[in-house]
Amino acid sequence: MAYKALYRQWRPQDFEGLIGQEHVSVTLKNAILSGRISHAYLFTGPRGTGKTSTAKVLAKALNCETGPTATPCNHCRSCDLVNDGTAMDVYEIDAASNRGIDEIRDLRENVKFSPAQSRYKIYIIDEVHMLTNEAFNALLKTLEEPPAHVVFVLATTEPHRIPATILSRCQRYDFRRVGLRDLTDHLAHIARESGIAATQEALRLIALQSDGGVRDAVSILDQCSVLGNDGVTETEVRELLGLVGKEAVYALFGAVAEQDGAKALAVLEEQMVLGKDARQLLIELAGYCRSLMLFRAAPNLDSPVLAAFSQERLAADSGRLEHPQLVRLVELFYESANDARWSIDPRITAEMALLTACTRVKDAPASQVITPTFQTAPKAESKAEFRNEPKEPFKPVASRVVSTAIPVQNTQPAPAVISGDSGTASSLSDQDLDRAMEEMLKRVEQA
Repeated sequence: MAYKALYRQWRPQDFEGLIGQEHVSVTLKNAILSGRISHAYLFTGPRGTGKTSTAKVLAKALNCETGPTATPCNHCRSCDLVNDGTAMDVYEIDAASNRGIDEIRDLRENVKFSPAQSRYKIYIIDEVHMLTNEAFNALLKTLEEPPAHVVFVLATTEPHRIPATILSRCQRYDFRRVGLRDLTDHLAHIARESGIAATQEALRLIALQSDGGVRDAVSILDQCSVLGNDGVTETEVRELLGLVGKEAVYALFGAVAEQDGAKALAVLEEQMVLGKDARQLLIELAGYCRSLMLFRAAPNLDSPVLAAFSQERLAADSGRLEHPQLVRLVELFYESANDARWSIDPRITAEMALLTACTRVKDAPASQVITPTFQTAPKAESKAEFRNEPKEPFKPVASRVVSTAIPVQNTQPAPAVISGDSGTASSLSDQDLDRAMEEMLKRVEQA
């Protein structure tokens, strides 16, 4: 039998199995128990937080032979079909590859038919933000007034790309990143039940690197479990993920604090020989400086950033530099890591950043905080202001001096002004106008 990935083995089978999403599971269970089942749901949140798994659990809860129930049995024929992915009335659609209007038209035609085996027809549209505008427009009417036997579940990581007309027709549930403690405990439970020996430090590092995504964390654990025979250790996790060792980060920070550029370059050379990435080194060094910055400001802060390092180490290193200097280092190393992404040789960028940190970290006074400067074009209201020329102050109309000089007489006669009241000319009579018109006609005929 083919090996089944660990994250698939531990996919949640009911609402109780969802990790860190109690606000979603409790609301959905109450809706099912009260019979207030919506026709359309929108699940949003980062990758690997349980959106698709929750959609499948909802499908089982609605179509379970003992239901609709908030606790699907996972033993009846309907639940087994959903677990195996063979349920005829549960359609899982990948919007990234079925994003056109033709696919949505087919969906609209199939919606009209009653379920073949179950109580509801469930349409799970994953990555729904990938649909085209035409496809969204075609889905609007069906999504607003679907048949009573149809439930839509839309899942996306980018809700801002979904039209407002779609959002207004769905009940929205925002999935959160799972906390470090909950995710570490979950990994420990999986490792224990799967017979994987793993240290607590290794599990915590995996949870940190997964950025709150359960699927990513379990996948990393699955990969690390076959790396060595002595169990999963923090060193093996760092090697697998290409991370820099903590001792190297500590040594680099010590060199920067002591303004020892030669030592910093020696540590960098050692890491390059080991095959480490220069940009990753800058990122981890910036992360450690950030941890020191936060620890100095709030030592009791409950944050994964501080949990990655021991309290004793943070207390010792945070006193080596002032808070503004730590802020400056975080800014320098993160900007250098961003530059290294586009650099021809990221190592050169890392060398420049380390030498700059060693030579300038203590140049400015401790009270001076250097913040990023954003250059913007000067806002010019006029050419005079743009050229830094003095502008003539504004003068009200009433205060302006009216010139009394006599204007130069125009050689051509002024046009007659017709009065709107009398309909006659103010300076020429009707006879004069007739005489002038006759002379003009004669001149035209002679020409």
